Amino acid sequence: INDDWKIISRQLTHAQHTRVLLYRDNIDDAVGFIHSRDALRLLTKEQFDKPSLLRAVREIYFIPEGTSLNTQLLKFQQSKERIGIVVDEYGDIQGLVTLEDILEQVVGDLTTTQTRTPSEEVTTQSDGSYLVDGG
Repeated sequence: INDDWKIISRQLTHAQHTRVLLYRDNIDDAVGFIHSRDALRLLTKEQFDKPSLLRAVREIYFIPEGTSLNTQLLKFQQSKERIGIVVDEYGDIQGLVTLEDILEQVVGDLTTTQTRTPSEEVTTQSDGSYLVDGG
C-alpha cells in the first residue's frame, strides 16, 4: 500500500484472484483484504485514492498455525469467512487458507482437472447438423 499509486492501480486491475491482500512494506504488515469486484468499482471512480481504498478493505481473519481442518471449518462457518491468513505463535504470516481449500481436503478436489477436446464437445448428427455440448 506504500508503493507508487500507479503500481497499486495496475496490480489491482490485473489481479487474478477474487480477493487481494493489501500490506504496507512487507507481507507481515498486512492491512486487510479487498475484493477484486470492489477494487475495480473504485478504480472506475474519478476520486480513487488511498483513503477510499483503505475504507473498502476488509479486516483480516487470522488463523493460528496448527488449527485442525475440522476446527477451522467450524470457525469459517461461524464467522461466515471464506479466507484467512495463517500466523505462527509470533504473528508472522505463514500462508493463506480458504474455505475451498479445506473442503477440497475433506471431500476431494472441487474443480475438475479433466479437460475435454473440441471433438468431445461437438457431435455431427446423421442429418448433417451439429450437437454442441453446453457443459
